[in-house]
Amino acid sequence: MDNIPHNLRMKMMVDAVIVLKVQRGWDFVHYNIVKSSLYLKKTTNLLFPRDMMYETILRANTSVYFTNGKTFTWLKKLNPKVYYYCPQYMNVVQDLYSTDSYGYFIDDG
Repeated sequence: MDNIPHNLRMKMMVDAVIVLKVQRGWDFVHYNIVKSSLYLKKTTNLLFPRDMMYETILRANTSVYFTNGKTFTWLKKLNPKVYYYCPQYMNVVQDLYSTDSYGYFIDDG
């Protein structure tokens, strides 16, 4: 290895890193970042305003479905090929017919 010129050793190292990245799927990750939309979960804290807009990032404030695999770590699996995100406020189901312990409807006062 010592007999190989320094510039060729550097080129070999860079090529090895590139081959390893391709073998591990980093070219697919790079393609997703460059070509597809980037999503963030919509935050509901006091640090960021609810109506804050980003230049190239979409804030997922409704249900979002992805059919090309699990692109983001916060997605949940719907079936083997489809992943989704549903905000917390959309999971709340309002029950209009709930009753208290006496059998009266809760909203009747």
